[in-house]
Amino acid sequence: MQAQLKPSSKHVDFDTILKYAAVTNDCNPIHVDKEFAAKSPMGGIIAHGSMSLALIWQALRNTVGVDALNRIHF
Repeated sequence: MQAQLKPSSKHVDFDTILKYAAVTNDCNPIHVDKEFAAKSPMGGIIAHGSMSLALIWQALRNTVGVDALNRIHF
């Protein structure tokens, strides 16, 4: 049987990105400097990639539960 991931979502605005940058000490201008980011190929501010990774973990937790994730060893 194949499991389908239950979705996880988060509203991300500029304030959220700034707070995340402060917590992670990742103040790359593509994340925090609107003028710099506007001139980049992305055309504006982008969220940190690790924020997406957190959503993947949340989706896994929603699908298989915390106990199953606690059994994962890296």
